[in-house]
Amino acid sequence: MQVSGGTPDLSLLPLPRFRIGELDRIATMGSCFAQHLGRHLAANGLNYFFTEPDADGRVPPAFSCNYGNVYTVRQAAQLIHRAEVGDAESGEFWERDGRWFDALRPLTCPTGYASVAEALDKRSRHLANVATMLHEADVLVFTLGLTEAWMHGETGIVYPSAPGVIAGEFEPTQHVFHNFSAAEVTSELRSLVERLREINPRMRVILTVSPVSLAATYENRHVWVSTTYSKAALRVAADVAVHEFDHVDYLPSFEAITAPTYRYRYLSPDNRSVEPAGVRHAMRLFSQFLRKERDDLSATAVVPTAESGSVEMSDVICDEGLNQPS
Repeated sequence: MQVSGGTPDLSLLPLPRFRIGELDRIATMGSCFAQHLGRHLAANGLNYFFTEPDADGRVPPAFSCNYGNVYTVRQAAQLIHRAEVGDAESGEFWERDGRWFDALRPLTCPTGYASVAEALDKRSRHLANVATMLHEADVLVFTLGLTEAWMHGETGIVYPSAPGVIAGEFEPTQHVFHNFSAAEVTSELRSLVERLREINPRMRVILTVSPVSLAATYENRHVWVSTTYSKAALRVAADVAVHEFDHVDYLPSFEAITAPTYRYRYLSPDNRSVEPAGVRHAMRLFSQFLRKERDDLSATAVVPTAESGSVEMSDVICDEGLNQPS
């Protein structure tokens, strides 16, 4: 039984329902906060599994494949389906100043491609790398980030950013806003977990919810109201999945950063960026999944001071703040 009162020590969590062995390949996917996890795994000598470097060839990349930020469950399901069937044709390519951008991952090559043919070839290779990751990973850590999304009204394809912001043009008759309901997120996350198990029966899934609040909302309300709804819906969906599937567990990174008794000292002054001490705290919780805990991952949590530095937003690339059409 867990009781409240005082400063919550989340390092006293019950043991996870499964442990990660030293040889288990750990893949990552999700919102911009998930970029911290990949870097942490690589920096601490853990078995970070990636099948594709980023556009600049950096190794290790921020994610296991160069899919960029995957904010919603629908976007993740769309990506997994396209990778499995090799569907490189679905989804537009956007033009800007004579360069072409993949509408489904526009920030993964910030300078764009010289032609649609080159962009299509890169997308095809990317999907093959995603398929390899799905079939060979032992653990997938999926960070849920948003419920708000921009979609193509006819095809239902979900974009990570609104058309016309990074490239292309916003067409009100084609591009629609959708805020996924809690019921939709829960149902689609259930289907996603089931599909992952079909693809790779040995894959275990760790769900997290990003503690980073929305930078903007398209709903006619305050952004904090939208943030509260979004995180609540995602958290409910994650909880349902954990209760329904034995091979799914939850990493409380959201709670580790936003617990009120920490008085938001794990957040930087902009109230969105996460302080380095907060990232380390969340990663210490992840260390409990490791079969053999490491001294450098299990140190006592440090409450940040006002003088401590925050993670630079340039280090964590987010397109969520760009999701408003002009």
